[in-house]
Amino acid sequence: MIGPLRPSVRMLSDALAGRILDEAFDVLAHTGVLVENSRAASLLYEHGAARSPSGRVLLPRGLVESSLATAPATVRMYDCSGDRSFVVGGEEVHFDPGSAALRLFDHQTQSEREARTSDVIDFVRLTDRLAHFHFQSTGLISSDVPEEVADAYRLYLSLVWGSKPLVTGIFVVDGFAPMSAMLAAVRGGSDALRKKPLAIFDACPSPPLTWTTLTAQSLIDCARAGIPSELVAMPLTGATAPATIAGALVQLTAENLSGLAIAQSASPGAPVIFGGSPASFDMRTGNAPMGAIETMMIDVAYTQIGKALRLPTFRERSHGAGPGGALPGQVPLRLHRARGRLVDPAQLAFRQGQAGLGLEQGRLGLQQAGALHPCQGLAGRDRFPQGDQEDGQGSVLGRADHVGLANRDRDLGRVAAAHDPVGGLGGGQLDAEGGLLLRGQGQGVARGGMAKACGKGQQGGEDGGAQVGQWGAVHAVSWLIR
Repeated sequence: MIGPLRPSVRMLSDALAGRILDEAFDVLAHTGVLVENSRAASLLYEHGAARSPSGRVLLPRGLVESSLATAPATVRMYDCSGDRSFVVGGEEVHFDPGSAALRLFDHQTQSEREARTSDVIDFVRLTDRLAHFHFQSTGLISSDVPEEVADAYRLYLSLVWGSKPLVTGIFVVDGFAPMSAMLAAVRGGSDALRKKPLAIFDACPSPPLTWTTLTAQSLIDCARAGIPSELVAMPLTGATAPATIAGALVQLTAENLSGLAIAQSASPGAPVIFGGSPASFDMRTGNAPMGAIETMMIDVAYTQIGKALRLPTFRERSHGAGPGGALPGQVPLRLHRARGRLVDPAQLAFRQGQAGLGLEQGRLGLQQAGALHPCQGLAGRDRFPQGDQEDGQGSVLGRADHVGLANRDRDLGRVAAAHDPVGGLGGGQLDAEGGLLLRGQGQGVARGGMAKACGKGQQGGEDGGAQVGQWGAVHAVSWLIR
């Protein structure tokens, strides 16, 4: 029997890939990285790093190679129930919707606007019902809650309304504590969360070669909690990185290796994913054309380098940006890359917006009329190695049955209330059943975990009444935060 086809594309010769890696080691040892987080810098110094006269952290090759030796080659993620798992690494490829869109395209008004809570919930519910998105992402940021709690809030909504493993990240240094507590509440404790990770946290170095206080702290916190970190290096050729593709690859590799060293210094064996969102830079327009062939070449090449390092790899793609800027409602597509094959033809076509998406230039907008189209492209890629399979899940926004949802809502409500520093999540109040009370400028109250809500003072009002119907008494929350 002939097995599934696994074509691959190699952008670099072995010699060139080895030279890029050697030069990345050299950059870390002689130029170093700027680490603004004193805890992270201290950890690196304790493990053999040196301080340059200018205050940069110099990482000897031995330190980085020791970090590579302790980093796992694969990461196994679990859904909210803990029953279904996904391997990031090996020969596996997974998709998630990406993050984070600052604005979306409103299909009813035909105009751009900031996202609100109801949009985030629709986004989570939609992604949860699309079988070929194995991962959920906190892909929208609610504009109707205080910025201080925006990172925890979008995770809270994703956990209440979704069931898939998540890709998320922190906005503030203190943001990890409430977010990890919510994840532990769903999983059943911090030890259980360590054994069955539910979320991946993005950590983005600032190009060139800088780890801010925020991103370095995320690496430390995740490593010590056993939560995977996803490194997202973002060199722009000729702008925040060398103008050549090879030079940009050296910088991207060095930034990833320095982040890996921070994580392994904090906790040897911590799961880390090698990745990025690089792009060529158009000097004429000041834009970063994510669909340019040079960008694709960097993508394929750095995935090859990650594979050579025996690390799980990742990349993020935003489709459709051109001389006129980003498309309305643009949401990035992310590929959790394996360390096996680099890319197959279906993925190459998909990233170029030519794999049957049915949306202009491959854009993944949050338009209800086109909600199913992104999944068509993912389904084609999935069927390429695995064959056709019937989904059988019914309508995209149909009923979602989650195990232990009532208990999850209650536990999450308690955790979120306990970590609400500014009262943005209802002043830290719980309802009688332990659900979180969400209040917004006196317009109404929406209750987490119960099928009750008010819209403009009237139950079932136009701006947020309870959607009872087929959702039943547990999963019928219609949020109102205005």
